[in-house]
Amino acid sequence: MQKIPGVNEMKSTSRRHPARFPGSLLAGFGTGTCLLLKALPAFALQTHAAPEGLYAHQIGHVLYFLAMAGLVYKIRNSQLWGSAAWRWIATGGFLLGLWNTWAFVGHVVETLLPQNHFVGSVESGHTALRMVSLLDYLYWFLRMDHLICVPALICIYLGLHRMRRERVASLMTPREQRP
Repeated sequence: MQKIPGVNEMKSTSRRHPARFPGSLLAGFGTGTCLLLKALPAFALQTHAAPEGLYAHQIGHVLYFLAMAGLVYKIRNSQLWGSAAWRWIATGGFLLGLWNTWAFVGHVVETLLPQNHFVGSVESGHTALRMVSLLDYLYWFLRMDHLICVPALICIYLGLHRMRRERVASLMTPREQRP
């Protein structure tokens, strides 16, 4: 076991996870629930009427893709790849890179759709897509980007969770660790 100043001298407790605070977790959950129930519409719809907005947004996707590609490359070509936690994070980074490509293509396809294929108004927040052509179906399919983004975030979470578990296990005495 590695010696860490100030940690090994601490009194040993019988609790497996001494850093848990159930009271603060309950308070956070209660506060979050209250805010959720009292929430007003955010109108979080980002439209790109002028081409400059779309260009800036697309450049953001390209830069995010490059950042994720760099992260995966660095993890893959280093000693970090030996850790399961970092492999989870690299998988999440790969999926986020794929998500950025997916979203980029989706925005391009959206610009190719004729305006009369959309029913409703953006101002009201309610629009529908008339499925007339193959391009409409492609656009609809590309709008399902959350099917890539959510698993990517779950992979990153699992990597961070595993890092935390490994860190807590390294700070425990052999007697406190699981058999």
